[in-house]
Amino acid sequence: MKKNNEPMTIDVSFSKGAQITASFNDFSIHYDQSVSSGGEGRYPNPFEHFLASLASCSAYYAKAYCDARNIPINGMELRAVFSRLDEPPTYAIELKLPEGFPEKEREGIQRAVDKCAVKKMVLNPPHFSLKLV
Repeated sequence: MKKNNEPMTIDVSFSKGAQITASFNDFSIHYDQSVSSGGEGRYPNPFEHFLASLASCSAYYAKAYCDARNIPINGMELRAVFSRLDEPPTYAIELKLPEGFPEKEREGIQRAVDKCAVKKMVLNPPHFSLKLV
């Protein structure tokens, strides 16, 4: 993994139909589109993966907070719900704390989850550019 201040390069290759693969560092992530959008639905589409990455990032920070304080995570669950029914759309995260979670740590875990880098990028978006070569 690169340091935060180093550029990250992501190479995307095209496969059959609507399938694509994003490669970076030593990882490859496969994407597809739903059948109704011209794909086979074999993999999540990029937007679904983005939404899942926001939930996963939040869960990581919640777990890291508990691990650093030796708070057991048995029973801890995180659920995220994205809805386009609202205007603007909503993304709600619900963190079910484990039984016996210390009351004094509730504010701290909330702050920890708010450190999610994906959420920070949504709230403070980067400059986007496209160069045709």
